[in-house]
Amino acid sequence: MNKYFIPILASVILFVSACDNFEGEQEIPAYIKIKGFRLVENTNLQYTQSEGFLTSAISDVWISFDGDTTMMAFPLKEGGVIPVLKKGKVKINVQAGILLNGIRGTRVYYPFYTTYEQEITLTEEKITDLDTINIKYRSDWTTVPFDEQFEDSYMNFRTVGDSVTERLVKISNPDSVRSGMYSGAMYMNATDTAYKIICKDSIHYTDISQGSIYLEIDYRSNIPLETGVYGFESGSNKYLYISAVTLNPSKDKWKKIYIQLTKAWDQLNWPSDFWFYLQPSNPNKLNDGWVYIDNVKIVHFPD
Repeated sequence: MNKYFIPILASVILFVSACDNFEGEQEIPAYIKIKGFRLVENTNLQYTQSEGFLTSAISDVWISFDGDTTMMAFPLKEGGVIPVLKKGKVKINVQAGILLNGIRGTRVYYPFYTTYEQEITLTEEKITDLDTINIKYRSDWTTVPFDEQFEDSYMNFRTVGDSVTERLVKISNPDSVRSGMYSGAMYMNATDTAYKIICKDSIHYTDISQGSIYLEIDYRSNIPLETGVYGFESGSNKYLYISAVTLNPSKDKWKKIYIQLTKAWDQLNWPSDFWFYLQPSNPNKLNDGWVYIDNVKIVHFPD
């Protein structure tokens, strides 16, 4: 089995919140406490890793013991105490889990983050505290062909489908910026026609066996935002837009979303060069529709 598909398959193996799903003779659990994860700089990674580059939204803890390929996932919650039917010395593997496309029903571990490995001693009814776990982007698996944090004068996007020159603008209002000094903003009023924002430079990728292509984006909005892939589809001999997911409005707070673009790329028959797009919509005909975006990047495995 190709290692790059493991995160998707693992998401359906086991999701537990208590000890009822464990097997074995042990009846009294030991406990592991994980407060959360902290994404920190990997000095072996070739990219500049600013505060914006290192935003994350880790929702779950994925654990396994002693090299077991069966993983168990637990939601990160207040207290962070996880019951396990293990005792004595064990080697624990911990991975950071995300909501794929922001959907609660599709939980996976993120393959581009490092795995925490440690030998610990578990005792029945006792808590082993791992506190906050530092993780990094994996230097051996992480390729970032696109990274837009809106801090430079040049933006890596262009507007299509509208007579207005550019519909994505930079803003510096602190209430509208996720990190750094600037974010990007798109606006729609009740009479605006549809438009798309598309990355200027194509994403070059050829190895379909490796699978995962992710769009990471921080956003805040009062209108929906569609994301997807644009490219040449050989079967129809046309350039097509293929939707990946539509993000619901999040007016009151910023959200970090990990969007899987692989299926949309697959629908284009895997062109070696493609683009991704963002399209706001205003179904309720608001006069002041807005979308703020920040820290937009494409992440995939080495080609």
